[in-house]
Amino acid sequence: MSSLSERYDSLCHFNPTANLEEVDPEQDCGAAAEWHLIAKEGASGGVECYQACDAHLGRALLMDGVEEYHEFGSACGLPGSHWVFAHSMCYTEETLVANGLAWYEVETYGKPQHPLPGTYVWLRDRKVWERFSEQGLWVESAPPPGAPR
Repeated sequence: MSSLSERYDSLCHFNPTANLEEVDPEQDCGAAAEWHLIAKEGASGGVECYQACDAHLGRALLMDGVEEYHEFGSACGLPGSHWVFAHSMCYTEETLVANGLAWYEVETYGKPQHPLPGTYVWLRDRKVWERFSEQGLWVESAPPPGAPR
């Protein structure tokens, strides 16, 4: 499968040539994506997102490092969207705030690059809440109202 960081669309990119030296993009499945997956990439600790149709979800779940998956939604894979582990969904900053969900769970390296002031993150690896301040800084914080911690 090809990673979403390489391109954005809403198609399944299962490809039987993916493990070969020469990947043939013409062999991508191309069906509508029904599932969005996130996987850790080896020792680097980085993450990659993938998408799959119903027919290829089982194969996609066999990939190393898959941590979670959810139904493919309107924010999945969009530039600037974030995987919200607490809700097992993807949101853009605007939809987080509009839905009263201006907090989410990430690893330290997964903090949003351009957050809205008042956005909270639960840093799973450090086990601490941080809030993006009006001054444009991440500061340690008490949990936001309604957070499940």
